[in-house]
Amino acid sequence: MTEETKQIPIQRLPKGKKGKVTALVGDADEVARLTALGIRKGVEVCSLQKGCPCIIQFGCSRMCLRTAGQLQVMVSPV
Repeated sequence: MTEETKQIPIQRLPKGKKGKVTALVGDADEVARLTALGIRKGVEVCSLQKGCPCIIQFGCSRMCLRTAGQLQVMVSPV
């Protein structure tokens, strides 16, 4: 598996690094909420703080994301 196709949970994306959302995994309602907020497959995000909670930037928006339970946002580092 090459670096471009490697998927990691969004909270493991190092500070200052960019990643492309590859999958949203979890409860349908939680996935729908993230999608409505703009986090969807193909969106490029930048990590401002890794861990839980993580802070990400995408487009002109910043979001504090605390994944709980079975919700996972998977990204491929770019």
